[in-house]
Amino acid sequence: MILQLDVGNTRAKWRVFDGDRVFGRGAELQENLLDVLCQQLPNDEDLSVQVTSVAGNRSLEDLINSLKCRFNVSSIYIARSVKRMGEVEFGYKIPEHQGVDRCLAMLAAYSKCLSDYKGVVVVDAGSALTVDVVNCDGKQVDGYIAPGYSMLRNSLLGQTSKIEDGYANSDCEGLSTLRCVNGGVSLMFSELIKKIERMAVESKYRLVITGGDADLVSESVSLDCAVCVPDLVLDGLALAQKQGVGL
Repeated sequence: MILQLDVGNTRAKWRVFDGDRVFGRGAELQENLLDVLCQQLPNDEDLSVQVTSVAGNRSLEDLINSLKCRFNVSSIYIARSVKRMGEVEFGYKIPEHQGVDRCLAMLAAYSKCLSDYKGVVVVDAGSALTVDVVNCDGKQVDGYIAPGYSMLRNSLLGQTSKIEDGYANSDCEGLSTLRCVNGGVSLMFSELIKKIERMAVESKYRLVITGGDADLVSESVSLDCAVCVPDLVLDGLALAQKQGVGL
C-alpha cells in the first residue's frame, strides 16, 4: 500500500493506494491524523510513504517517527523543493524558498493539463491563495501570493471588538457587520479570480484549480477555460517520486 501525505501547518491531506485503487482519502487536523490513519489502515501490511510538508523539520521528523512506530513502513519518500522537477523548471533563485506544495502542483498541472494550451496557471486556494504560471517550455515565469478567502474574512471578523460584537449580534435578515464583511470579501475574492482567469485566457493558458477553497474559485470562472483537480499536489507527489526527484 502507498500512503501519500500533504502536511500543512495545521491540517494534513492523505490518500492511500492499494495497487491502482484508491483505498481511502481524507483531510484532518494534524493532531488527529495518526488516530484516523490507524482506524483506516491495516497495520500488518507493508506501507510505502510519500510525504510533502510545509511544516517545520521537527514536526515532519516527529510524524515520520510516529508512522514508523505504528505501521510496517517499508520506505519513505520526502519531496523537497529543487530547481527542476521532471519537465518543470522553477523560477526561484533559491529553490528551497518556494513551498514544495507549489512545486508539486505545477509539476502535476503541467504533466496532465497542457494539451491544447500554451501553458498552465495553477491556483491553489487554501489559507493563502497561490498562483503560479508555467509556460509551454515548462518554465515557471510568474507567481502571486494573496490572502485566501478565510484569511481575508477572519482578519476582519476577529481583529476588533466592534466587529466581533457586530458578528455576534448580527441580524441575518437586515444589514449587519457579518453581512457586509461576507459581501466585501466575496467581491474582492471573486474579482481577483476573474482577473487571473482573464490573464489565463489572454495567454491561452489552462487554468488549473486546487485547494480547500477550490469550489469557491470555480464559482467565479468559466468552466470552459478551467479544470478543478482536488488532489493536484498528491498527484505531483507521486510523479516526483516516480521521476526520482531528490533521490
